[in-house]
Amino acid sequence: MHTLHMISKTALGAFLMTTAMMVQAATVAYYRFESHHAGSVAHEEGSIVDSSGNGLDGSPFDQPVYKRVQGVPDSRRALAFNGDTSRIAVPDSPLLALTHGLTLEAYVFSRSQGEGWAYIVFRGDDRSGMDPYFLNTMTGHLAFRITDASGAVSDVRDPDPLPLETWLHVAGSLDDATGTQSLYVNGTLVATQHTDLRPFGPLEANAKPGVGIGNTQSEGWHQGWHGKIDEVRISDVALAPGDMLPQPLDGGDMPSPPWTRRSARIDTLNTKDPAP
Repeated sequence: MHTLHMISKTALGAFLMTTAMMVQAATVAYYRFESHHAGSVAHEEGSIVDSSGNGLDGSPFDQPVYKRVQGVPDSRRALAFNGDTSRIAVPDSPLLALTHGLTLEAYVFSRSQGEGWAYIVFRGDDRSGMDPYFLNTMTGHLAFRITDASGAVSDVRDPDPLPLETWLHVAGSLDDATGTQSLYVNGTLVATQHTDLRPFGPLEANAKPGVGIGNTQSEGWHQGWHGKIDEVRISDVALAPGDMLPQPLDGGDMPSPPWTRRSARIDTLNTKDPAP
């Protein structure tokens, strides 16, 4: 009996360790923007710290500004982007080549809807349309896109524009096992569809590959976010809403009464939209 008990404890320990490693491995990159005081300009190379432990630090360009945060759980600062050229650029890494399941999520505070595209988090290079995955707004409507190696794309888009001047949690996910592509705002499913597409992996080494936050990854394209972004997290699995970052808090610059959504629109077709 004593031997069996020891085996059971060993197995339990191994299970708990494996589970902890799986949870940790799900987070590929996590940008919290907590390293500088509110009001300071982000300008130092490599100063945008990846809190996942994977060392995927980024560099700011064109002066995003640290801002004090109200309404985002466990956060004191966010970055404000000018809607044009400011961005965070993260060098590409094999860890970012997510070709199966993934989740992109962030807190966003939009100051304008605009008439074009504005990126929240983006992976790609300077080639037109060859962008494996991104979360953005398209004329004010939240969207999550994946692109395969042939250039075929699959989008899910919110039928309603994002509210302005308030913190929102936004997320896009792709479940590799089921092919379910989903889009969430404040934990509410706003669009979903089935897709057989999966994001392609390797980018073009000579075309400035990488991840962009608040814009594309390089100065070759100006499709910037106008407003604030916080707590950007990239995961290599499709997270359920309960496993995503906490929803924004009431108070501060949150809406009053609390913002609500109608039920999700269900899409079933893949699309091949023109390149941005």
